Amino acid sequence: MPRPKPPELLIGRQVRMSDRQFIVFNHLGGAEWLRKLLDKKDPFPKQYYERTKIFSEKHLTNKN
Repeated sequence: MPRPKPPELLIGRQVRMSDRQFIVFNHLGGAEWLRKLLDKKDPFPKQYYERTKIFSEKHLTNKN
């Protein structure tokens, strides 16, 4: 059975941490826990990031 599509595009990222920190991270809930925490502690509305993303894409495509 396939997984449900995520609500936003997920991009693989690398985070440097020790083995102990990685174990604690997984005990807390791993990536799903981190996503929920980031959504809960977000200081700006989601629309802010959409506008910032559009600005960044335009800025990157206009470079010579």
